[in-house]
Amino acid sequence: MDAIHLHLVLTHVPIVGMLFVSTTFLWSALTKNDSVGRFANYATIATALMAIPAYLAGMAAEERVEHLPWITEGLIDYHENVATIALVFSLAICIFAIVSIIINKKSGTIKTKVLWFMFMVALINFAILGFTGNRGGLVGHPEIRGDNLYKGITEKFYYDDND
Repeated sequence: MDAIHLHLVLTHVPIVGMLFVSTTFLWSALTKNDSVGRFANYATIATALMAIPAYLAGMAAEERVEHLPWITEGLIDYHENVATIALVFSLAICIFAIVSIIINKKSGTIKTKVLWFMFMVALINFAILGFTGNRGGLVGHPEIRGDNLYKGITEKFYYDDND
């Protein structure tokens, strides 16, 4: 397995995982189930930490694809910038989950407000990770760049290497 394949495999874990985590927090908040909330916190940590190897594999994958004829530096740079934001946000939610676990151990219960907060943060993180994955798809799949919504807006500023 090379860096490109590893990156493609690893990037799906945080995206799908964060969707799972957000729905788990939602379930816990609606049912006021502490056990599900505790599980969601631990799942958040595991899922968020998977963003690290995905990001690092992306750095290695960049070296392999940047010279291919259908790849532009603007596409890679934009994806990398968004991936950095996604990584930082993933690490932040990981810290929130650790704090939630510590608070839960001291009080013996997870407050519903904390569960709702974690649900919202996980949902936002899912959106950021999904957007990052979409930007990565534009790097590796020239067939989907065509007449998409972003062409003409984003491409004008980020993708045009001929300026």
